[in-house]
Amino acid sequence: MSTRPKRSPTAAKPAAAPVSAVRPSNTRRVVRGVPHSRVSFMLPDELLARARNATLALSGPPAFLRFGALVQAGIAAEVARLEKKHAGGKPFAASGQALRGGRRVNP
Repeated sequence: MSTRPKRSPTAAKPAAAPVSAVRPSNTRRVVRGVPHSRVSFMLPDELLARARNATLALSGPPAFLRFGALVQAGIAAEVARLEKKHAGGKPFAASGQALRGGRRVNP
């Protein structure tokens, strides 16, 4: 049984912060007061299996790991590493451009 309060169907959704290079706004929602966006991407089968296995193994006490939390932590750690290495530890400037999908083109 959920103890989460039910939202009125007529209640206005909180405004999501502008996010560049993300899918259309119909894939956004606010979770615990923080704007979130749904994303879709491909992963190698072996990496996905390892991530799922880790999540299943650690889903109970004391870790209570969730798959989304694992992905979020991994992306946050890698972005922080890239910012430190390439941007002096500061966030990269927002470009407003969408990410390109498909095959990588090497110069």
